[in-house]
Amino acid sequence: MKISKRIAGLLLLIVILSAWACNTSPAEKPTPAATPGACRPPATWQIEFQRSGGFAGLMQSLTLSSDGKMTASDLRTNQSSSRTLKAQELESIATALAQSCPFEIPRSESRCADCFLYTLKITMDGTPYQVEISDVTLPQNMAPLIELLAGQMQEMLAAPAK
Repeated sequence: MKISKRIAGLLLLIVILSAWACNTSPAEKPTPAATPGACRPPATWQIEFQRSGGFAGLMQSLTLSSDGKMTASDLRTNQSSSRTLKAQELESIATALAQSCPFEIPRSESRCADCFLYTLKITMDGTPYQVEISDVTLPQNMAPLIELLAGQMQEMLAAPAK
């Protein structure tokens, strides 16, 4: 009887210490969620966007900048395409960037075997950002930017090469 009380007490102590350690480690605390529209639309910007994973094991990338140059590539099919964005498209992307900023992602342990993984390297008015998210961890304020970039990439890769 005394042994089981000691074991129960020891287990309770371990649980309490584990919870305390998780809550006091600054490296383990989640980053606060981004405040939508926390940045103004940038005058200049560059984006490197990668989408990988999913059931088909995609590995696609898109690079674009405020000067209108855009290139998409698919590493699996060895396909690439380039074009120049129109003024309206540039404005849409700048607005989506401002709504997504400051690109702070809450830490999450969620896993998804067939989700897409997204990597963004963004420079806005000289300030660099890097974001790695998945379909599961995608913050609501960043969804329009991801959808816009993925749509542009898909459109370019679906079009016949010129």
